[in-house]
Amino acid sequence: MVFNKKWSLLLLFLFSAFHLFAQNKQYAFRVQFTNKPTSFSISQPLAYLSQRALDRRLRFAIAIDSSDLPVYSKYTDTVLQLTQGVFHSQSKWFNQIVILLSDSSKIGFLNAKNWIQQVDYIAYYPNGLHAKKTNSLEKNKVQTKGNLFKTTNALSIYGAASKQTSLVNGHLLHAAGFKGQGKLIAVLDAGFFNLYNGFDSLLLQNRILDQFDFVSKDADPTSNGDHGTYVLSTMAGNEPGLYIGAAPHAQYALYRTEDNNSEQLIEMDNLLAALERADSIGADIATMSLGYNEFYTPSYYIFPKSLLDGKTTLAAKAVNKASAKGMIAVAASGNEGGNNWNFLLTPGDADSALTVGTVDSFKNDGPASSPGPNYTGLIKPDVCMLGTPAALLYSRGNVLFAIGTSFAAPQLAAYTACVMQAAPNASLFAIKEAIRKSAHRYALPTNKQGYGVPDFAQVLSNLGIVLPPAKEYPTQIQITPNPCTDFIKITLPTDLNATVPFELFASNGALVYKGSLNFNQTNQASINLPESITRGVYVLSVVIEGQHQKHTFLKL
Repeated sequence: MVFNKKWSLLLLFLFSAFHLFAQNKQYAFRVQFTNKPTSFSISQPLAYLSQRALDRRLRFAIAIDSSDLPVYSKYTDTVLQLTQGVFHSQSKWFNQIVILLSDSSKIGFLNAKNWIQQVDYIAYYPNGLHAKKTNSLEKNKVQTKGNLFKTTNALSIYGAASKQTSLVNGHLLHAAGFKGQGKLIAVLDAGFFNLYNGFDSLLLQNRILDQFDFVSKDADPTSNGDHGTYVLSTMAGNEPGLYIGAAPHAQYALYRTEDNNSEQLIEMDNLLAALERADSIGADIATMSLGYNEFYTPSYYIFPKSLLDGKTTLAAKAVNKASAKGMIAVAASGNEGGNNWNFLLTPGDADSALTVGTVDSFKNDGPASSPGPNYTGLIKPDVCMLGTPAALLYSRGNVLFAIGTSFAAPQLAAYTACVMQAAPNASLFAIKEAIRKSAHRYALPTNKQGYGVPDFAQVLSNLGIVLPPAKEYPTQIQITPNPCTDFIKITLPTDLNATVPFELFASNGALVYKGSLNFNQTNQASINLPESITRGVYVLSVVIEGQHQKHTFLKL
């Protein structure tokens, strides 16, 4: 789909002759410039980079260069004026912009400009692009107080996430106090709809530092699906006893780059724009649960596998540049295992990416996980996390299980943030190597698992950090019997003299029963379940000494 400029324009004139101009239609073009005249200076980077970004560059001894300078605004203005186009995105790293035109023939006005290097046709929207929202957004709701769980090594506090936590010894990082504090993770995904229950501490503590929708070009990424919400839950979910993610105290930037309504080359431009924004605000890590090999519009196109060589696709180039700027880029390998493609997706092929596949809880291959290596033979995926299946937080604080590298990659990103917190002086290369070397197949990697499943206690050991002996704390509460029939018994680790309100919720989030637990200088209380509580999964919600807890149980 990348044409020589003159041939590209000729084809577009022919293309426009076959399209009646429908109202609101838009054609997307990538316009690359030959040079970058600018009034900005490398010696004054605060004009285009945040202090946090500069601090990160200084920490890793990364110099400011011409690729950091903004695109020349006069070039952009002239292109928009000549074509009567609408600005969509830009890339200072690759000195290019993306514009939307209602009349594709007007791109021809750029043909004689010697400051334009190349023009590529990258998308078509019969009904336009910007401001297309598919969900009527219900604003984020915060229904409970923030859950700052106490340091504990009791896996029961992780609830449904306990398997994916223990598989990589993530709980040992948390027990030592490394929960991602001070680290900023950029999440590039589809929509972040239904971002409330389970994310209350994230919202109340204002740890979402930035957000943007690069598809619709507005500041609200929370509509158009909730795949991003599921991805975020594996990192930031925080409901002790029900679900705790891998970096529950980290900071986040939420970027929608994926358009669920189409699959077009422009989505790699959205990814590039989001990575540049993540760099400019000083993000430490970017995680991408998306990948590309096949495009359906403006015409069907599939990448030859030879392009997935780690450095050729725009997505791979973007990831490599982000890494060169001082971020760790984490990418899903894809869910193409066993199908006709049976290979990585880009940017999972990128040389510098930490590419993630899936395994089950016994470290067996995830059948759908895309195998490597990339086309040059570089081992991909790098490592694997539990994603066959992974536990996720669903809307209104419920849990579901889903299969996919989409849910493995963010787990790795989040634990990497915990590692960066624990080892602030380690280089990015050292951190990535420590993760690979900790994995259980490091001595004998495979195409499906790469180096295998990492051990994050060993990662810190590889970086010269020895975790203190983990103390076993008692479970905050226990529910027995589980499964149950007509009653449940709640046991506390210590005696309590108090009456504690409780609520029972069905698996769909509906409140089905409430009452009080009477602890009369004892550590046990019971709930007799009414006949209306039929067979199924329920959630007990209580507040014990100021700590909100949710625990699931099965009624037979």
